[in-house]
Amino acid sequence: MKTFLKKTVPFLLLIGAIFIIGSSCGDGLSPTPQAGACDDANTTIEDALSSLSNKSMDLQVHEYVFTTNVAGNICAMGYQSFAQTTPYSVDNSAVSYKIEIVSGPSVNSTFSNSTIEYITLGAPYAIVPGVNYTIRRTGGDGLNNSLGHTASATFPYTSGNITFLSSNFVDSSSSGGGPVANNGIPKIYFNFSATN
Repeated sequence: MKTFLKKTVPFLLLIGAIFIIGSSCGDGLSPTPQAGACDDANTTIEDALSSLSNKSMDLQVHEYVFTTNVAGNICAMGYQSFAQTTPYSVDNSAVSYKIEIVSGPSVNSTFSNSTIEYITLGAPYAIVPGVNYTIRRTGGDGLNNSLGHTASATFPYTSGNITFLSSNFVDSSSSGGGPVANNGIPKIYFNFSATN
């Protein structure tokens, strides 16, 4: 009996210790994300542009300059590839676009022409209040009748924490159109998460 107890008691103590230590390690759920960690990102630019009327502008390079009055992170870039209807029908959903924060991250993708699609960045991109940032879209065929690529606005235009300072449109080839400055806000979207 003593031999049995000598072999069994240490084993039972080990099992008991594992249960006690394991139960103090938490519930196994992920910690609650901190503010600005991109889990709480919102479609700030969609909100800003939704109340503005549409314009027609589809040169190959669209860009706008914006600033914000709060620190935060850009977590994803978005776009909708509107179909052209005049002077002839063009389905732009197979066109690849580069969406970028100039001197920052970029995404290359095709985008639906029926809904806004977002591509998540590899890592959140920090935005500092009071600093000017340029968001650029490159691609497309340069046709100018895709109504909806641009929102009608005068500069500066403020919505919430974001202020749009200027815009520019130009074809990427030297023989193309533009530049056309401040002819509305290109509908290039991003998800933004404030950190304060």
